Amino acid sequence: MRKIAGLGERRHDPETGVECLLAVGVRETRDRAVGIERHVRERLARRRLAHHPAVPRAGVPLAEAVLDVVRVGDAEVGERGPIVDPVVRTRRTQVELSGADLDGLHVVNPRTSWGAAARKPRPGRTPPRYRGRMGTEPVAARTMRAVRIPRHGGPEVLELVSVPVPRPERGEVLVKVSAVALNNTDLWTREGAYGSAGDPGALSGWRGPIGFPRIQGADVAGHVAAVGDGVDAELVGARVLVDPAIYDSDGPDANPVGLMGSERDGGYAEYVTAPAERVHDVTASPLTDDQLASLPTAYGTALGMAERGCLRAGETAVVSGASGGVGLAAVQIARARGATVVAISSAGKLDAVRDAGADHVVDRAGDLPAQLRDAAPDGIDVGLDVVAGELVTQALPLLREGGRWVVAGALGGYEVAFDIRRLYLHNARLVGSAMHTPAQFEQLVETARRGDVAPVVSATFPLDRAADAQRALARRGHVGKIVLHP
Repeated sequence: MRKIAGLGERRHDPETGVECLLAVGVRETRDRAVGIERHVRERLARRRLAHHPAVPRAGVPLAEAVLDVVRVGDAEVGERGPIVDPVVRTRRTQVELSGADLDGLHVVNPRTSWGAAARKPRPGRTPPRYRGRMGTEPVAARTMRAVRIPRHGGPEVLELVSVPVPRPERGEVLVKVSAVALNNTDLWTREGAYGSAGDPGALSGWRGPIGFPRIQGADVAGHVAAVGDGVDAELVGARVLVDPAIYDSDGPDANPVGLMGSERDGGYAEYVTAPAERVHDVTASPLTDDQLASLPTAYGTALGMAERGCLRAGETAVVSGASGGVGLAAVQIARARGATVVAISSAGKLDAVRDAGADHVVDRAGDLPAQLRDAAPDGIDVGLDVVAGELVTQALPLLREGGRWVVAGALGGYEVAFDIRRLYLHNARLVGSAMHTPAQFEQLVETARRGDVAPVVSATFPLDRAADAQRALARRGHVGKIVLHP
């Protein structure tokens, strides 16, 4: 076998006439494999790629490993000649151990098919289940752990199962889940508590009957493991945040009509698929994976409420359920917009809500109308409400001229009675708000990239304790978000 230059060596290639960086592939014996791996890691670390998910873990044999090689020239040369592509910046090269030797390279050209760019597997080798588009990270696992519901019911219906790893279809990506945050939608979808327009007591998911079994979980942070046809292979390895909404159209102001974990399988699993346009690169974000997973539903819903309520600087905003995921996000967003924030919560959580940015805190167990009048003597401009029920009856008379009361939840009950005159006589509005639009989620992603928000993570659970995590969520004893780790 011809000896090939080591990783990082530059050479002028006479066949292409360009300078190139040669991939790893030297004639070595198996007992040198660890040393080669260390060499590769050191080179990758200098290129800030040491923690890329494609890089094998310490102690893992180099055989069948997938390594990133960063281009410094216009071509890469395998032992069988150059493959030229001046556009692609990153390569995946597969190294095999054959007997006592490293038997060369598989150099992959992402612009061609896998078979055209690399040698066929050796006889007896089991190929990965699939590789998606060329240049994607191989997903060797055929099955994964997931938690799903086979029917509506209590936490006991959640079941930990082994299921096939989903394959990304055209226009989709496969995400390896790092963290998935819980929401009230998880509880209500499991219980079938959403009802329907004609039957409030009907068993239903977020927007209608759901297909069983269903993997729950809307809020996913992770890394792209593979892509389907029509998706740029350069996305593989990126740290991403998934927009869980299913929209009614393709425009920036589209309305959500479905949700991951209800209308399609979600992130209570080791892997999940999602449309590529709903997967956002947040590699540079300073937030942790747990914090990123806390953003989509809670902060997306809060941002949607603030937008639909036209909340402006200098106005007074009342936030109900202020210690929960959406409520705490609403406090932070309203404060960032320059509003005076009056937050309603339970007595034991008032300090935490004040720390999140509330100017005034109100104990929900007291006389709410009196406390709200004291905190906002000139009236309320905007209500950001996830509780509804009796609170709507009590708060609507406190709206100022042209006030807006925005409802995005019904923790206090979905049947509401109020004096309709308080709306039309004062040009006030009662607004329903379901999650966010694509444009609003883009705003949220930019906020996450800059680290301008600080989601509070109350507790984490392993995937096999999903039922315990949902019970903790239902007890309402936490401040912030509860997160699962697959």
